[in-house]
This record gives sequence, structure tokens and C-alpha cells, in this order.
Amino acid sequence: MRGLITDSTAGSIASGRGGLDDRAASPIIGVILMLAITVIVASVVAVFVFGFGVDEPGPSVTFEYGYDEDGERLLVHHVGGDTFQSDRVTFSWDDNEATWTDMIVYLNVEVTVGDGGWLGDSDPADGEPDSWAIEPDDTVTVSWESEDGEQSTVLDTWEGPDA
Repeated sequence: MRGLITDSTAGSIASGRGGLDDRAASPIIGVILMLAITVIVASVVAVFVFGFGVDEPGPSVTFEYGYDEDGERLLVHHVGGDTFQSDRVTFSWDDNEATWTDMIVYLNVEVTVGDGGWLGDSDPADGEPDSWAIEPDDTVTVSWESEDGEQSTVLDTWEGPDA
């Protein structure tokens, strides 16, 4: 009697109860659910590993400048906006770079509205060329960098009278 299907087996296959069709659907649904759970868990882990995507915004500031051509230096004055740490704001021109901290005699302080300082040649009378000199054709870029160094933004740009 091998190979013969009895009425009870044929009935269960035809009615869909316990037949081959039901057994094939269960593994497919299981695989789909496992994939969905894997994607959700991977997403949650990625958020915690790479952060929530919240960037630290740079300060919103306004500067005024006064150029001293004889002294080859630039007066930078914080006239409006947010307070910031002096070591996080950098001035770049030619091949030079200086922080606000460098400009105010190496004091790392909070810079508030009303603060300012001179940037450039500290002693133009000595007659020696100074790499910190700010020439009339220079452009100075003022940028801010986050504490962890991961983010930076340009706050302002000053262009010399001959730039």
C-alpha cells in the first residue's frame, strides 16, 4: 500500500488543515519577522553608537573691525551675539592661524559682548618682518570649532582695504 493516499490524508490536504501549504507559510513569516527585528535592533544600536545627530551649533556673533595699517594689525571687537570660549574661535589669514586666546595674551576665558583685542604684528616698530602681520590685501577668516573638534563653522570674514 505504498504510495496510496487514504481519504483522511487527502481530505486534510484539500481542506488546508495541516497540509503542505500551511507548513511552507510559517518559515517565510518567521524569516520576515526575524529580518524586521534585526533591522530595528541595528537601527537602535546605530543611534547610540553614532549619536543622535544633534549638532552643537556655533555661536551667533557680530564682530566689528578696525585696521591699523601702520601697525599691521587688526582690532577685533565682539559687538553682539552669544558668549563663547576664547580658545574655540580661530582667526586664519595667509599661512597664519591664531585663536582669540592668543590675541588676549593666552588667557582662556569666556568672550562676551564688549570684549576685543588686537590681532597681528605685536611690535611693528622693531623693523623686523613679523609672520603675524596683517597686510592691507589680507583676508581674515573667523571660525569656531566645537569642543570635541568634530564640528566647525565660519563665523565671519574680514577683507583688508586692498583685498
